[in-house]
Amino acid sequence: MASGIWGLVLEPGKRYSKSVDIPFHITLAALDTYYGKGEDDVVSVMLEVDGMEVIICNLSLKRGILQCPLNLKFVEGSRVAFYTTGSHSSVHLSGNITSSKVGKCKQKKRKALMENAVKRKKIKKKAKPEDSVKKMENENNVKNNENGDESDTDSIEDDEEDELSEEEEGEENTNNTSNKTTKNIEIVQHKAKLTPGTAPAPPKSPKVVKQGGITCEDLIVGKGKEAKKGNAVFVYYEGRLASNDTLFDKCLSGKPFKFRLGGGEVIPGWDIGVAGMKTGGKRKLVIPPHMAYGKRGAPPVIPPQAALKFVVTLKNVV
Repeated sequence: MASGIWGLVLEPGKRYSKSVDIPFHITLAALDTYYGKGEDDVVSVMLEVDGMEVIICNLSLKRGILQCPLNLKFVEGSRVAFYTTGSHSSVHLSGNITSSKVGKCKQKKRKALMENAVKRKKIKKKAKPEDSVKKMENENNVKNNENGDESDTDSIEDDEEDELSEEEEGEENTNNTSNKTTKNIEIVQHKAKLTPGTAPAPPKSPKVVKQGGITCEDLIVGKGKEAKKGNAVFVYYEGRLASNDTLFDKCLSGKPFKFRLGGGEVIPGWDIGVAGMKTGGKRKLVIPPHMAYGKRGAPPVIPPQAALKFVVTLKNVV
């Protein structure tokens, strides 16, 4: 079983995403207090796995919550993304990577090599006397040749030594490659494969993280009038809990829902998330708790500190 340290620094306003090629396990999230400010509020660490977004922990320098133990395991083939909301402090994620592929491959190669060596030794022991005479004759024929061939026995032994040497070199190369891979994933500053702004599979429209950590993804780009602060907007929508995808509200037919954009008539996540849409457009919003209903929630359908998902269709702008 090969293992190594896994680490990632989440910087404010940046999104880190990748497709998992080596399984890893996150065990701790720690707040970077070096650049933190005393007045900073809660930092929410967000995780998206295969399209589902959840909060994995909340940290706060002001409240003295500097780290949070985690137990998150990610298997090969998963698509994951991390980002933070709510503060200007960085968050360090740490854990370990585990993979049994390298160890199993090395054991199989060593076993096969040892079996071949045993077979060759048996062949050498069973060699007939006539073979020895022929070897002596061959040696006499090439005696005057400075670069003459060595005996078959020496060749067999040399072959075994060469092959063992090649195997050891192969193991060193494998270990070096494994160590390089581990180092690449250990620290983000060492140019890990987990780089900001790169998604495992290009979405239909790029996701944009707006003020307050609100994630916006245009499913359909409208061609009509753009919604700006102060406009009256008319929308169809569907709202779900980000944690378990439970539907809590919708308006998909009949008279659209109307509100004044930027006027505080709706949750902050809507005032910020709907801005910039054009008539006919359809947008997915993922809103963290502090930009939705926060600590109080909206009982009984929306619990406290709930992240919300909305799909909003802009029908008209006045």
